[in-house]
Amino acid sequence: MNLIFESDPRIDPAFLAAHPSATFTASDGRNFRLSPETVFVEAFGAVGDGHTNDQAAIQQAIKYAETFGTGTVRFKQRAYAVWCPKRTSDPGQNNAYDGHSIIIERQIALVGHGNKTRILFRNQDGRELHSDWQTVNGKVWRGAGIFLKGWPSSPSDRSKLPSATLTDMELDGGCDRTDVYSYPADVSTGEGWDLTHKGLWAENDRATGDWTLVRSKVVRFRGEVFYQGGAHHGAFTGRDIVMGQTNADILNPCGTNLDIERGYFFDGNQGWEGWAGAHGRLIACTFENCRSMGGLQGGKARPSKIRGNSRNEPTQFSAGEVPWLDLDIKVIDCGPVYIGSWVRGRIDITDSFLALSTKVYPRISDVVLSISARCRKKSMPCVVSVTAGESVPNLIKDITIKIQLDQSASLVRFARLVSQRGNLDDTSNVSVTLEP
Repeated sequence: MNLIFESDPRIDPAFLAAHPSATFTASDGRNFRLSPETVFVEAFGAVGDGHTNDQAAIQQAIKYAETFGTGTVRFKQRAYAVWCPKRTSDPGQNNAYDGHSIIIERQIALVGHGNKTRILFRNQDGRELHSDWQTVNGKVWRGAGIFLKGWPSSPSDRSKLPSATLTDMELDGGCDRTDVYSYPADVSTGEGWDLTHKGLWAENDRATGDWTLVRSKVVRFRGEVFYQGGAHHGAFTGRDIVMGQTNADILNPCGTNLDIERGYFFDGNQGWEGWAGAHGRLIACTFENCRSMGGLQGGKARPSKIRGNSRNEPTQFSAGEVPWLDLDIKVIDCGPVYIGSWVRGRIDITDSFLALSTKVYPRISDVVLSISARCRKKSMPCVVSVTAGESVPNLIKDITIKIQLDQSASLVRFARLVSQRGNLDDTSNVSVTLEP
């Protein structure tokens, strides 16, 4: 690793004191700083043996890059251990920052070595997080993999907001999926859906920038693998990514503009929950071995306008603009795949079924899908389930679903091709047909 330093007259004593590993003063009095092209975590003391705690070195490298606007932090080794810092704030305080393993406050790119660099997240004593965690105020704390610290409000120039790019990186949260999905996590066993242990976590109810993942993997977190909670977040772009192994949601975009090509999402409680933004795309993606898909839909959320209904329903970002979610995906062994509004494209489905239900979303409209269905399990109840409101008509409307069954599906005796319950009136325009 060749480090390059360059003279910079702007460096003041405070900067020298804050970044002793990345700066020095020459005998002639000139101050030098690490060149932006060579900001490696090793320059800040990282060992990269997969055991030694490199948390402080990685965070210092990020802070240096943020302070000087260099933007890119590089990793030379294949594996780094990151021990979670001590948490003193109550785990329920979403906008407290102590106890998070890696915090990003500006625009930062993390670039791995070779095929991938792994970051192995551990507890504050270096032990595995599945069996050892912090207990704060009688609650479990494991901390985020990467926490994107937001702004109180969105600026006019959103490019100033903190954002994160991961290239050739793997984040390993240290917790395999189990069959316990209750939340919060049990303080005595650590089991359940751990709301404090998210892989990629944009700060709740704050403005943040974009996430970009390229040839990267995020796995083994006990909470959401990707989570954005709030109305002022940027986009999520993924190319050739893998996410999964969680007791929670794999993707929970909460209205983020989502654009993913060639993604594999596996072994989760829910493969998906939320809304895909103004124009979402899931192209050449596979979801496998999840209990359910919590709801594929475009737009963003708002409280229901139906009297007595407290659930969220989708809405458009601007009048006249249809916020389509475009799909070209495979779904394998994921139980019910809930469909919301503004969804179009193709789904290749195995041992799963589509569900349109006003018990999940108060209103569902504008769905245009072609389904290829196959079945290996004789217990599958149907290919498409439609459950409409019992008392309010026309809450499910403008639905066109075409189904193709391959030989394996046709040999299974479904209870019915389409299971329909509830109130669909003449204006609903719901069409589910079987193609040759």
